[in-house]
Amino acid sequence: MRKKLMPETIDALPPAVNKRYEVHGQLLPGLHLRVSATGGKVFCVSKRINGRMKRITIGTWPILTLHDAREKARSLLRSIELGRYVEKAPHEEEQRMMTLGEVVPRQVAS
Repeated sequence: MRKKLMPETIDALPPAVNKRYEVHGQLLPGLHLRVSATGGKVFCVSKRINGRMKRITIGTWPILTLHDAREKARSLLRSIELGRYVEKAPHEEEQRMMTLGEVVPRQVAS
C-alpha cells in the first residue's frame, strides 16, 4: 500500500489482521512503515545492496518521529548510493562490556 506518510495517518493505521503489512511513503522511495498484529509500527528502508534486496530497520514509531525517520533514511540511502554503507557481518558479535568478575582479576594481576 502506498500512502503519504503523515503523523495523523500513521496513528490511524489499524493493526495487522494475520500478517504484518507495509505502508510505503510517497515522498521518499525506499522508506516504509511495517505494522504488526500487535499494532507496533517500525520504520524501515528497502534498498538493493550488491544485487540483493535488503531491509534495514530504522526505528520504532512514535519514539522515532517521521521527520527523524526521513532524515535517517536519506542519510542511509545516500551512503548506500555512494558505496559507503558497510553491512555488519552476521558472525560479528557486538562488543560487550566486561563484567566486574572479569575486570577485578585483571586489575589485581597488574
